[in-house]
Formats: sequence, structure tokens, C-alpha cells
Amino acid sequence: MDDERKVGKALTIVQKYGIRVVILPNPEKCPVDGVASYNDGCPYLGLSMRIARLDSFWFALMHELMHIHNEDSQMPADTIDRIPTNDRREQKANEMARNALILDKEYEAFVERGVFTFSAIEAAAASGHHPVHPSILLGRLKNDLYLDWSQFAREHPSVRDLVMQTATA
Repeated sequence: MDDERKVGKALTIVQKYGIRVVILPNPEKCPVDGVASYNDGCPYLGLSMRIARLDSFWFALMHELMHIHNEDSQMPADTIDRIPTNDRREQKANEMARNALILDKEYEAFVERGVFTFSAIEAAAASGHHPVHPSILLGRLKNDLYLDWSQFAREHPSVRDLVMQTATA
């Protein structure tokens, strides 16, 4: 299954589990990538598409799903811009989302090897317990400062149009 179909399928599966999904195409002055909360007892998650790269989409989706899984998304949605990034709930959701995408032990083994060529990144992304698109491994390496954000920039496909089509279908 190609990566575009995986994005659409993921959103469909999330909705089948009763989680409402709201996609906003980069709302003005929106400092967050996603939000998870409850409305009338039903979980929902919103993705801002502020950063429309494939890796960012998957991380934001997993991060917000982890908030729902942890049942720590009962906070009022109007407080979302005031939650500090070092909040325990945020740190736990970050850790769980990272590990759901790429197992920590696989990531740490790759980092220990210290070979950050694109071919090495492609091979590692394809060979993990959960094979992922190389941009997901690239995003994690960049976030952890092993790579500069400008490196391999063309390897981060945009998913804005795809996500918007899926959300309106």
C-alpha cells in the first residue's frame, strides 16, 4: 500500500473507532499541530496541518491518539494554547507517539551506528518492526538534532492536499 493510501486509511480507521476527526488547513495564528478532547462524551482530534509534511502528519496523529488513549484529553479545548510543552501529559504522548512510529530500540541502534546518509535512512525505515516512510525517520533524527532541518528537505512529501481530500470525502 502506498503512503498516500495509508494516510487516507488511517483517518478512516480512526473514525471507525468513533473518534471524530477535524482537519483545518493551517488556521491563522494557530501555534499547535493538533488537539484531542471530548465533545458530548465522544473523543475527537483536530489536526491543524500547520506543518503539512508526511512525518509531521503521522506524529501529530499518533500524538493526539495517545492523548485519547491515556484519557488525559479531558482538558477543556480552550486551554490548549496554554499547556506548557514540558507538561507530563505532553511528554508522555510524545514518547508514546515516537515509539509507536519507530520502536525506541531500533531508533537507538540506528543512531549508534552513526551513518546518516539517505540510503542508510531509507534502509532502516524499510526494515524496522513497523516499516515507515523514510521521512518519518528523518523527522525524528531532525527533531533530536542528529540532522539539520535543511538536510534531505526534498524527502519530506507534503500531505496537505491528500489529507484535505480525505477529510472532505
